[in-house]
Amino acid sequence: MKKFVALVLLSIVSISMVTQAVFAAPELPKASVWFDPATVAVSEPITVNALVYNNQVSDATVTVAFTTTTETIGTASALIAKGSAKTITLAWKMPVKDTVVTAKVTSAITSTKKSLPGLIGTLGTVTVGSTVTPTAVSSIIPGAAQINAWFAPLLTKVEAFRVKQKVAYTVLKTNTQKKIDASNAKAAPDDKNSAAKSFGNPWDSFVLIYATTGAAIFASQAIFYIAAALIILLILRFVVNLIF
Repeated sequence: MKKFVALVLLSIVSISMVTQAVFAAPELPKASVWFDPATVAVSEPITVNALVYNNQVSDATVTVAFTTTTETIGTASALIAKGSAKTITLAWKMPVKDTVVTAKVTSAITSTKKSLPGLIGTLGTVTVGSTVTPTAVSSIIPGAAQINAWFAPLLTKVEAFRVKQKVAYTVLKTNTQKKIDASNAKAAPDDKNSAAKSFGNPWDSFVLIYATTGAAIFASQAIFYIAAALIILLILRFVVNLIF
Protein backbone atom coordinates (compact mmCIF):
# COMPACT_ATOMS: atom_id res chain seq x y z
CA MET A 1 0.00 0.00 0.00
CA LYS A 2 2.84 2.39 0.89
CA LYS A 3 4.46 1.66 -2.45
CA PHE A 4 1.24 2.50 -4.31
CA VAL A 5 0.68 5.74 -2.37
CA ALA A 6 4.28 6.83 -2.91
CA LEU A 7 4.05 6.16 -6.63
CA VAL A 8 0.78 8.12 -6.89
CA LEU A 9 2.24 11.08 -5.00
CA LEU A 10 5.42 11.13 -7.08
CA SER A 11 3.35 10.87 -10.26
CA ILE A 12 1.23 13.85 -9.22
CA VAL A 13 4.33 15.88 -8.40
CA SER A 14 6.01 15.03 -11.73
CA ILE A 15 2.89 15.81 -13.75
CA SER A 16 2.49 19.09 -11.86
CA MET A 17 6.12 20.05 -12.53
CA VAL A 18 5.88 19.28 -16.25
CA THR A 19 2.53 21.08 -16.53
CA GLN A 20 3.94 24.15 -14.81
CA ALA A 21 7.01 24.00 -17.02
CA VAL A 22 4.92 23.87 -20.19
CA PHE A 23 2.77 26.80 -19.09
CA ALA A 24 5.90 28.74 -18.15
CA ALA A 25 7.73 27.78 -21.35
CA PRO A 26 9.35 30.65 -23.24
CA GLU A 27 7.12 30.19 -26.29
CA LEU A 28 3.92 31.01 -24.40
CA PRO A 29 4.34 34.84 -24.52
CA LYS A 30 4.95 34.61 -28.29
CA ALA A 31 1.69 36.49 -29.09
CA SER A 32 2.12 39.14 -26.38
CA VAL A 33 1.57 42.69 -27.60
CA TRP A 34 0.86 45.63 -25.30
CA PHE A 35 1.34 49.35 -24.80
CA ASP A 36 2.41 51.56 -21.90
CA PRO A 37 1.97 53.76 -19.93
CA ALA A 38 -1.45 52.37 -19.11
CA THR A 39 -3.34 55.67 -19.24
CA VAL A 40 -2.13 58.92 -20.77
CA ALA A 41 -3.81 61.80 -22.55
CA VAL A 42 -4.29 61.97 -26.32
CA SER A 43 -1.06 62.82 -28.20
CA GLU A 44 1.08 61.98 -25.18
CA PRO A 45 4.03 59.62 -25.85
CA ILE A 46 3.51 55.89 -25.39
CA THR A 47 5.39 52.72 -26.27
CA VAL A 48 3.95 49.79 -28.19
CA ASN A 49 5.65 46.51 -27.27
CA ALA A 50 5.87 43.07 -28.87
CA LEU A 51 7.60 40.09 -27.30
CA VAL A 52 9.36 37.85 -29.82
CA TYR A 53 10.75 34.41 -28.97
CA ASN A 54 13.48 33.08 -31.25
CA ASN A 55 12.88 29.31 -31.30
CA GLN A 56 15.25 28.77 -34.21
CA VAL A 57 18.76 27.29 -34.15
CA SER A 58 20.48 30.58 -35.07
CA ASP A 59 20.67 34.11 -33.73
CA ALA A 60 18.56 36.45 -35.84
CA THR A 61 17.98 40.12 -36.47
CA VAL A 62 14.21 40.39 -36.24
CA THR A 63 12.16 43.26 -37.66
CA VAL A 64 8.64 43.90 -36.36
CA ALA A 65 6.13 46.13 -38.15
CA PHE A 66 3.43 47.85 -36.11
CA THR A 67 0.38 48.65 -38.23
CA THR A 68 -3.21 49.85 -37.96
CA THR A 69 -5.96 49.03 -40.43
CA THR A 70 -4.96 52.03 -42.51
CA GLU A 71 -1.24 52.65 -42.02
CA THR A 72 2.11 51.41 -40.81
CA ILE A 73 3.02 53.15 -37.58
CA GLY A 74 6.63 52.12 -37.84
CA THR A 75 9.11 49.26 -37.62
CA ALA A 76 11.70 48.24 -35.06
CA SER A 77 14.50 45.69 -35.12
CA ALA A 78 16.56 43.79 -32.59
CA LEU A 79 19.10 40.98 -32.50
CA ILE A 80 17.62 37.99 -30.65
CA ALA A 81 19.81 35.09 -29.61
CA LYS A 82 18.62 31.57 -30.41
CA GLY A 83 16.38 30.11 -27.75
CA SER A 84 15.73 33.47 -26.11
CA ALA A 85 13.10 36.18 -26.13
CA LYS A 86 13.27 39.95 -26.44
CA THR A 87 10.75 42.78 -26.27
CA ILE A 88 10.80 44.96 -29.39
CA THR A 89 9.39 48.43 -28.80
CA LEU A 90 8.19 51.36 -30.88
CA ALA A 91 7.62 54.93 -29.70
CA TRP A 92 4.20 56.32 -30.63
CA LYS A 93 1.64 58.86 -29.46
CA MET A 94 -1.71 58.10 -27.91
CA PRO A 95 -4.25 58.18 -30.77
CA VAL A 96 -7.40 60.28 -30.68
CA LYS A 97 -9.61 57.22 -31.14
CA ASP A 98 -9.17 53.69 -29.88
CA THR A 99 -7.02 51.96 -32.49
CA VAL A 100 -6.23 48.30 -33.09
CA VAL A 101 -2.49 47.86 -33.57
CA THR A 102 -1.06 44.69 -35.09
CA ALA A 103 2.52 43.57 -34.53
CA LYS A 104 4.02 41.34 -37.19
CA VAL A 105 7.51 39.96 -37.75
CA THR A 106 8.28 40.94 -41.33
CA SER A 107 11.84 39.63 -41.51
CA ALA A 108 14.25 37.48 -39.56
CA ILE A 109 17.81 37.34 -40.88
CA THR A 110 20.82 35.42 -39.57
CA SER A 111 24.37 36.79 -39.57
CA THR A 112 24.93 34.95 -42.88
CA LYS A 113 21.94 36.79 -44.41
CA LYS A 114 19.81 33.65 -44.35
CA SER A 115 16.07 34.19 -43.84
CA LEU A 116 14.25 32.29 -41.08
CA PRO A 117 10.64 31.89 -42.30
CA GLY A 118 9.70 30.13 -39.08
CA LEU A 119 9.84 33.44 -37.22
CA ILE A 120 7.89 35.50 -39.74
CA GLY A 121 4.23 36.10 -38.98
CA THR A 122 1.72 38.02 -36.88
CA LEU A 123 2.51 38.19 -33.17
CA GLY A 124 -0.81 39.62 -32.07
CA THR A 125 -2.91 42.76 -31.69
CA VAL A 126 -3.71 45.30 -29.00
CA THR A 127 -6.30 48.06 -28.81
CA VAL A 128 -4.59 51.35 -28.03
CA GLY A 129 -6.56 54.34 -26.77
CA SER A 130 -6.87 56.83 -23.94
CA THR A 131 -10.00 55.01 -22.75
CA VAL A 132 -8.31 51.63 -22.82
CA THR A 133 -6.45 50.31 -19.80
CA PRO A 134 -4.17 47.35 -20.54
CA THR A 135 -4.97 44.53 -18.15
CA ALA A 136 -2.75 41.62 -17.32
CA VAL A 137 -4.25 38.26 -18.17
CA SER A 138 -4.65 36.22 -15.00
CA SER A 139 -2.31 33.25 -14.83
CA ILE A 140 -3.76 29.76 -15.16
CA ILE A 141 -1.32 28.56 -12.54
CA PRO A 142 -1.00 30.41 -9.20
CA GLY A 143 2.48 31.86 -8.83
CA ALA A 144 3.22 31.47 -12.54
CA ALA A 145 5.60 34.43 -12.41
CA GLN A 146 7.75 32.71 -9.81
CA ILE A 147 7.53 29.41 -11.67
CA ASN A 148 8.66 31.13 -14.85
CA ALA A 149 11.61 32.65 -12.99
CA TRP A 150 12.63 29.17 -11.83
CA PHE A 151 12.06 27.29 -15.06
CA ALA A 152 12.69 29.83 -17.84
CA PRO A 153 16.51 29.46 -17.94
CA LEU A 154 16.22 25.66 -18.02
CA LEU A 155 13.39 25.63 -20.55
CA THR A 156 15.27 27.98 -22.83
CA LYS A 157 18.01 25.36 -23.04
CA VAL A 158 15.47 22.55 -23.41
CA GLU A 159 13.73 24.37 -26.26
CA ALA A 160 17.05 25.00 -28.00
CA PHE A 161 17.85 21.28 -27.61
CA ARG A 162 14.42 20.30 -29.00
CA VAL A 163 14.80 22.51 -32.09
CA LYS A 164 18.36 21.28 -32.68
CA GLN A 165 17.22 17.65 -32.50
CA LYS A 166 14.30 18.34 -34.83
CA VAL A 167 16.70 19.67 -37.44
CA ALA A 168 19.13 16.73 -36.94
CA TYR A 169 16.40 14.10 -37.30
CA THR A 170 14.91 15.86 -40.32
CA VAL A 171 18.32 15.90 -42.02
CA LEU A 172 18.83 12.21 -41.18
CA LYS A 173 15.38 11.40 -42.57
CA THR A 174 16.03 13.33 -45.79
CA ASN A 175 19.48 11.82 -46.34
CA THR A 176 18.25 8.27 -45.68
CA GLN A 177 15.34 8.71 -48.06
CA LYS A 178 17.76 9.95 -50.73
CA LYS A 179 19.97 6.92 -50.10
CA ILE A 180 17.00 4.57 -50.52
CA ASP A 181 15.86 6.37 -53.68
CA ALA A 182 19.38 6.11 -55.13
CA SER A 183 19.44 2.40 -54.31
CA ASN A 184 16.10 1.91 -56.04
CA ALA A 185 17.32 3.82 -59.10
CA LYS A 186 20.17 1.34 -59.52
CA ALA A 187 17.81 -1.62 -59.50
CA ALA A 188 16.86 -2.83 -63.01
CA PRO A 189 13.16 -2.43 -63.86
CA ASP A 190 12.87 -6.18 -64.46
CA ASP A 191 14.69 -7.10 -61.25
CA LYS A 192 12.55 -9.63 -59.40
CA ASN A 193 13.71 -8.14 -56.12
CA SER A 194 12.87 -4.54 -57.06
CA ALA A 195 9.68 -4.62 -54.99
CA ALA A 196 11.62 -5.78 -51.97
CA LYS A 197 14.20 -3.04 -52.56
CA SER A 198 11.56 -0.28 -52.60
CA PHE A 199 12.41 0.47 -48.98
CA GLY A 200 16.15 -0.13 -49.36
CA ASN A 201 18.04 -2.59 -47.24
CA PRO A 202 16.68 -3.45 -43.76
CA TRP A 203 19.09 -1.11 -41.99
CA ASP A 204 18.13 1.88 -44.17
CA SER A 205 14.46 1.11 -43.56
CA PHE A 206 15.05 1.01 -39.82
CA VAL A 207 16.96 4.32 -39.90
CA LEU A 208 14.21 5.96 -41.97
CA ILE A 209 11.52 4.88 -39.50
CA TYR A 210 13.71 5.96 -36.57
CA ALA A 211 14.43 9.39 -38.12
CA THR A 212 10.79 9.95 -39.09
CA THR A 213 9.62 9.16 -35.56
CA GLY A 214 12.30 11.35 -33.99
CA ALA A 215 11.51 14.28 -36.28
CA ALA A 216 7.80 14.03 -35.44
CA ILE A 217 8.43 13.95 -31.68
CA PHE A 218 10.86 16.88 -31.62
CA ALA A 219 8.83 18.94 -34.11
CA SER A 220 5.85 19.10 -31.75
CA GLN A 221 6.31 20.90 -28.46
CA ALA A 222 3.25 19.15 -26.99
CA ILE A 223 4.41 15.65 -27.96
CA PHE A 224 7.93 16.40 -26.74
CA TYR A 225 6.79 17.47 -23.27
CA ILE A 226 4.28 14.61 -23.00
CA ALA A 227 7.07 12.16 -23.84
CA ALA A 228 9.26 13.86 -21.23
CA ALA A 229 6.50 13.48 -18.63
CA LEU A 230 6.17 9.78 -19.41
CA ILE A 231 9.93 9.28 -19.07
CA ILE A 232 9.87 11.07 -15.72
CA LEU A 233 7.04 8.81 -14.55
CA LEU A 234 9.02 5.71 -15.56
CA ILE A 235 12.08 6.97 -13.69
CA LEU A 236 10.01 7.72 -10.60
CA ARG A 237 8.43 4.30 -10.74
CA PHE A 238 11.89 2.73 -10.89
CA VAL A 239 13.01 4.84 -7.92
CA VAL A 240 9.93 3.84 -5.91
CA ASN A 241 10.58 0.18 -6.67
CA LEU A 242 14.14 0.54 -5.36
CA ILE A 243 13.08 2.33 -2.18
CA PHE A 244 10.12 0.16 -1.32
